Amino acid sequence: MDIRPYDAANEDSSLEEFFRLKLYSPLLSHIIKVYDLDTSSTYQTAVAEDVASLLTTNRNDGNMISWLGMYKCDIHTKHEIEVLIGKLLTQPVTLNLAFRLHAMRSNHILDLSVRIHDDLDRYDILFGYAAFVRFNFIEHEIKRSEVVLPDFIGFMSNGINLDVKKIERLFSDERWTHKDEFIRLGLVDTNIFNNLDKDEVRLFKAAVQSRYQAKLVKEALEAISNGVSLARDYNMEALEAISNGVSLARDFNMEVTFKAMLIDEELVRQLQAVLKDERAMQSLQAMLKDGPLLLPKGVVEMKEEKVDDATKLISLIKKEDTLQLLEMFMADNEHVKILKDAVVRFTAVDDMLSSTELDTVTILQAILDDPIKVQILENALKDETHLSLFKKVLEDKEKIHKFRVELPDKTQQDALDQVFEDMNQVFSLRVALIDDGRLELLRAAVNDNEKVMDVVDFLKKKKLVNIFRSLLDSKKKINWLGAATSTHYKQVQHALQRRDRRMFAMELFNHLESLEKTKGIEP
Repeated sequence: MDIRPYDAANEDSSLEEFFRLKLYSPLLSHIIKVYDLDTSSTYQTAVAEDVASLLTTNRNDGNMISWLGMYKCDIHTKHEIEVLIGKLLTQPVTLNLAFRLHAMRSNHILDLSVRIHDDLDRYDILFGYAAFVRFNFIEHEIKRSEVVLPDFIGFMSNGINLDVKKIERLFSDERWTHKDEFIRLGLVDTNIFNNLDKDEVRLFKAAVQSRYQAKLVKEALEAISNGVSLARDYNMEALEAISNGVSLARDFNMEVTFKAMLIDEELVRQLQAVLKDERAMQSLQAMLKDGPLLLPKGVVEMKEEKVDDATKLISLIKKEDTLQLLEMFMADNEHVKILKDAVVRFTAVDDMLSSTELDTVTILQAILDDPIKVQILENALKDETHLSLFKKVLEDKEKIHKFRVELPDKTQQDALDQVFEDMNQVFSLRVALIDDGRLELLRAAVNDNEKVMDVVDFLKKKKLVNIFRSLLDSKKKINWLGAATSTHYKQVQHALQRRDRRMFAMELFNHLESLEKTKGIEP
């Protein structure tokens, strides 16, 4: 069987060709061979960092690790990917990537166990894997405790022959290790994670996943800070003028305006397009100087697409203070450089965070626009029994027949099969059912088409890139993020991993306690 995407019709043709021609095979083979080289630890770390970059860099609105995780493959390729997972497990830099790749391809911890080299701490890696997939910063890859705990305990009890007491002794320290740990970074002298909501914690995890990502975020925050400082200078100049009796027409709260401009995704994208082109930038400067409704001489001589860049930007600006802010920045070449640096680096982080997550919002909208799929969801959400079964199917396609027989006709059954042939749709439905709040919004949207935008808008706010934008309003949290992505990023990364392990340990021991009460362990 050739490798094929689950939804080939929606994939870029070059990506299809990449997998159809098996061009990934020599790539995987080379990575595996490089990992096997007997070299210094420094060289191995450098190789691991290169591999991490190769697997996670945004390409064609996706990345290699997601493609390898979601594509159907033949036996030989499946084996190559499993060997790759084993290699990724050997280096701390790529450990979480191994966890991600395995979780996308298998629901069973046993399959991961056989990939662990004998010289590694098997129990530690398996516990780390369970904690990672339970509290993954990528929402569509999170696995529910109802899935992870039985699988983990089942493997420990049936695969390694440990009873409840032995499992408790083996992992007892995980409940308390670093429980009262305090992170001291820059201005931070308290446990910052207790002052962040769970979505902000996901953002911090995403920001410190690698040296490259931490550097990207750090540089963006520094560039934004320079822009904010300049906007603050404008404020001071305006206040000084007012104190001297000068009446100013413009709004002088430019710091707030600058942050608000960055939060506007469409505006920032268009501004970046202008700042990348010298002639479009000159056109914008002239328009701001002469008035936004007047096109300066010479614009008609420019290429039409360049006219569009400048004029479209102006058309996107809804507030006078934003025009005033741009006028101030564009009036000085050094200030233009500061603005450009902030916009370009902010957009780079935007792209990095966007490529990390699947666009589940757009996919869910398409599902809710399909009357047959809405009927399937009506069936899934009608009571707790059906909901529980549907969630299990979303986690494990092998259980699909149990839900399929509940559907009233072949039309819905075929539509269900189509959904589960496209992992993007499966992931999107998982995200929509993560918690009770989302469940109620989805149920309302299923029952009333006019409520669809409520769940769409809510899920948009949960995207990492929008969490990053919202953080701009909090100077304290932005300072924390800047400190977290500095040279201390590994310390923060490890603290977050320990936090996840502790949280999973608490879930594990609560579950073991309930099992002891029932006098048995079920796989």
